Amino acid sequence: MSSVAAIKDLFVVVESVLLQSQVKLGGIYEVVENNEIEFGIKGDYQTTGIEDYDNILNYGVYVGYNYKF
Repeated sequence: MSSVAAIKDLFVVVESVLLQSQVKLGGIYEVVENNEIEFGIKGDYQTTGIEDYDNILNYGVYVGYNYKF
């Protein structure tokens, strides 16, 4: 029984809702048929309307595990 793990999908997601925008760049690595690992970099930008905190930029690396039934 031989299995080959490969990157299943690469993606870029850009969302914008009211005062917040989010960008996500990453991929999905399929380990076996029902198991996959999602990884990438994501960041969000928001405007609060408060004088000292007008432009907030958060970003970081993320890893997630998905089990498909």
